[in-house]
Amino acid sequence: MLTRARQHSGFTLVELLVVLAILVLLFGLLFAPMMTSLDMAKEGQIRARMQDTARQAMEDIQRTITNAIHVLPPRVVTPTAAPTLAYVEASQLAAILPVPGSLTGTLQPPVRFDATRNRSWIEAVRYVVHPSSGRIVRNNDVGIDLTAFPPGTTAPMSPSQPATGLEYIPSYEDPFILYRQVGILFEVPPAQAEYSFDGRSYRFGSLVDDGTGNLVFYSNRPETENALTLAGGYDVPCSTSVCDNCGARYPGFRAYGADCPSCTTAAGYTYLFDSVKFSPQHAANEQLQPLRDGTVYRAEHGAWTGYAQGDPTVACPQLFPQVMDPRVTVWRYNSTSGSYTDLQYDSYDPARRGTPRLDVTWNADSGAVRFGRTYTQTVTLTDSGGAVSSLIGSDEAVVTPLDPPGPTAPNGYRVDPTPNAIILPDTVKVRAVANLNGGGVRWIDYAETDQLEQDQIGEWQFAVKRELPPADWASWVPENWALSMDLLFNNLDTTGPPGPAKFAAALGVPLNQITNVELRIQYWARRNADIFGGGGTTPTARDDLVRVDYNTRGLIDLNLTLSEFTEYFEDATNTYVLPAPPPKRQQVALHDTLVVRNAGR
Repeated sequence: MLTRARQHSGFTLVELLVVLAILVLLFGLLFAPMMTSLDMAKEGQIRARMQDTARQAMEDIQRTITNAIHVLPPRVVTPTAAPTLAYVEASQLAAILPVPGSLTGTLQPPVRFDATRNRSWIEAVRYVVHPSSGRIVRNNDVGIDLTAFPPGTTAPMSPSQPATGLEYIPSYEDPFILYRQVGILFEVPPAQAEYSFDGRSYRFGSLVDDGTGNLVFYSNRPETENALTLAGGYDVPCSTSVCDNCGARYPGFRAYGADCPSCTTAAGYTYLFDSVKFSPQHAANEQLQPLRDGTVYRAEHGAWTGYAQGDPTVACPQLFPQVMDPRVTVWRYNSTSGSYTDLQYDSYDPARRGTPRLDVTWNADSGAVRFGRTYTQTVTLTDSGGAVSSLIGSDEAVVTPLDPPGPTAPNGYRVDPTPNAIILPDTVKVRAVANLNGGGVRWIDYAETDQLEQDQIGEWQFAVKRELPPADWASWVPENWALSMDLLFNNLDTTGPPGPAKFAAALGVPLNQITNVELRIQYWARRNADIFGGGGTTPTARDDLVRVDYNTRGLIDLNLTLSEFTEYFEDATNTYVLPAPPPKRQQVALHDTLVVRNAGR
C-alpha cells in the first residue's frame, strides 16, 4: 500500500503545461494594460514637452510683436531669372521694437547713427526657420565695406558678387528649427530689398568690424540668434522648395545644391513652411465708412501694411492683388441697372483715376482714405479792383467778384467749382500777401467770423456764405457741404480787401516798395459724390461707395506646428521627401492672433 501511494504523489507533464499556459494568460491580461499605460505615459510626456516648447516660442513671439512699433510685411522673393515672378514668403517675420523718445517720450524706432561714416541703421528682430546645424546663407550673402561708398549713397547688393565661402547647404538629416534673430535693417537699393516700409528698402543682417576699423555689412547674418523650438526629435517640416533662379516650386524639401529640373541650374532654393505662418490679417472688399465731413473714410483696422503698387505696368515686383495694399475702388450708382456697377476709381489701374480726377490719398498708419485736395486760387488786388490771376489746372473753381465793376475793390467773391465739386466751407482760409521789391513778402491772415452782415464784419475778417443743398438732397449729405460759396468782407470799407495803398498803411511799408498785393483763397473740395444727377439738375440721392482690399500690421495671424522629426528619403528626382506619417504621429499646433499695440505710431 505504501509503495503504490508514492507512485501517484507528483503533477503530470500535461498538468504543468496547463498551469503554465494559465499563468502566461493571466500575466498577459495583467501586464498588457500596464505596458499600454506606460507607452501612453511616454507619449504624453513627449507631447507635454512639445507643447511647452511651442508655448514658450509663442510667448516669446507675442511679447515681441505686441510691443513692436513696426511689423514689416512678409518679404518679397524675386527669382533672378524671372524678375516678374515675385511671391511673398510668409514663413518669416521681422519687427522693429520701439524706444521712448528722449525729449518727447513718444515711441521711436531704435535708429543708430555713425557720424563718421554718415550711415544709419535700425535695430530689428526677426523670426526665421532654418536647419539646426546651421543657417542658410544665400549666394548674395556677401560683405559690403561701407567705407567704399561716399556718404549719402546706398551700398549695392549685387547677386553677381561671389560668395564668401560661408554658404551653407542644409542637410536632410537635420530638423528645421524656429529661431529668434537680432540684427539690423540696412538700407539697400529697391531691387535688392527684403523689406520695405516708409518708402525705403532694407535688408536684414549685421555690421561687423573687419579689424581695421571698417564696418562691413553682412546680409542675412544676424548679430545673435536663439533657437525657440530646439528639442530632441522635434521638427518644423518643410512644405515647399522654390528655385531661386526660375521660381519653380517643388513639394517638400529639395537639396539646396541640387539642380532645378525646370531651369537645370543649381541656384539654391528658398524653403517655405506651412507649419510656421506669420501673416497680417487680410480684408477683402471692405466698405469704408465716411466720417462726418464726408471726405475721410475709415477702415475697420488701422495700420495698413503691404506693398503699394500704383502702376501695374512696372515689372518688379508683380505681386498678386491679395497682397498689395491698399487697393482702393470707388463705385458709383448706376440708375439704369439699379446697383453700384460703375467703377470710377481703381488704385491698381493708372488709367482709372476718375473724370474729373478724384484725388485719393490714404494714410497707412490710421487706415483711412481721404478724397479731395486743397485748392489755392489767387486774386491780384489793385486800388481800383481785383482780378483772378492764376488758375491751377482745368478743375479749379471760377472766382468772380460779387460787386459789379467799379472804381472800388469788390467786397466779396464767389467761388464756384466747375466741373461739379463739393466745397467744405469750414476749411476756407484767406491771406493777403504783399510782394515786395527784391523778393520779400509781407502778409496778413484774415480771421473767419460767423457774422454774415457785412457791415458787422471786421476790417481783417471774412465770412463764408455757402449755397445750401437743395431740399431734395439725400439725408446723408453732410451739413457742411456746399456747391459754391461767397467770401464776404466789410462793405463799409470802400476799398474792400487791401490793395497796395491800404496794405502799405496797415503794415507801415512804403508804397513804392510794394510790387502787388494778392488775395489767396484756400479751401478743400472733393469730387467723389454723384449727387448732381443728369446734367447737374436731379440728384441721385446716393453717395459713391468706397471699397478697399488691404492687409493690416495691427493684427498678425500666427500658426506654429511642431512634429516629430522623421528623416527625409531621396526619391528618383533627387528630392528629399518625408515618408508617410505613422497613424499616431506626435504633433502640436498653436494658433493665435496677435494685436500690435504700437502699430502706426
